[in-house]
Amino acid sequence: MTKNLHPSRWLRLRDRVARIGAALALALTAATVAQAAVILNPTLPGEYAEGTGANATFIRIDGSWTGSSVYWNERAQKFKNDHPGNGFQPVGSFSWGTGIWGLADWVAINIDGSVPIVVSLSGLVSTIDHADSEYAGSGYAGTWGAIGALPAGLFGSTGPQDNWTSHYTGYLRITDPGAYNFGVLYDDGFFLRIWGADGSMVQISSDFLSPRERFGFADDLLLATGLYRFELGAYDRLEVGAVNLAWFQDGRWVTVPTEHLVADPVPIPAPATAGLLLAALAALAVVRTKRKR
Repeated sequence: MTKNLHPSRWLRLRDRVARIGAALALALTAATVAQAAVILNPTLPGEYAEGTGANATFIRIDGSWTGSSVYWNERAQKFKNDHPGNGFQPVGSFSWGTGIWGLADWVAINIDGSVPIVVSLSGLVSTIDHADSEYAGSGYAGTWGAIGALPAGLFGSTGPQDNWTSHYTGYLRITDPGAYNFGVLYDDGFFLRIWGADGSMVQISSDFLSPRERFGFADDLLLATGLYRFELGAYDRLEVGAVNLAWFQDGRWVTVPTEHLVADPVPIPAPATAGLLLAALAALAVVRTKRKR
């Protein structure tokens, strides 16, 4: 026969069961978060001074260039990057196949240097937030938000601003550890790579001529205090062109601020132990002096 429990013992047992249940629920929640996020340790851990922007290069090519390595299948209405065949032909073999068509062309322009360049501009940009004149005049700002202009000198004062690429490098500065997500508003295509410690890397991209969109990581990134090296490349062929790097803050996409874009890392040294000891002794001396008075 089971004996009745004293009320106090029953309450203690109930509380213990409740605590175990809460601990299990917390563990399950943590496991769920861990599965839905990617842990990335900093490329450069620790505290760093506020950033002043990112390194950037903008290139304009001749819009009549027909050397794209992208292939097109007219019947299937599809692009691809590898060797021709099965109905795929070089885009440049079509009368309309001029200019930039995909990430392979971005590489040929920015890395290989195999494409004739009309204008190239490099320097520091305060934010990654650039669009051509057609974006501003198209009404898309009402949907996607206002975007800054391309640097002066990349295009003339008149005519379309087409067939250009952008390339940004530097570090993302994280001061508050936690879950982050980064998204790129692009037109026509882009890639974003973020490196952590020991060469670990995550990336997102959109190839060929993609619809205008904001594209972020499928899973949040769990980031610690420090710097994360990044590289962002984007391109536009015709009509509206835009690129904007944002992070998700307070339920919305916000352009990554200047102070969180670092081109030249400047570490903030931790206070030395001797310095902390002297400061503590000085503070103690002040307290004792006040007490004597």
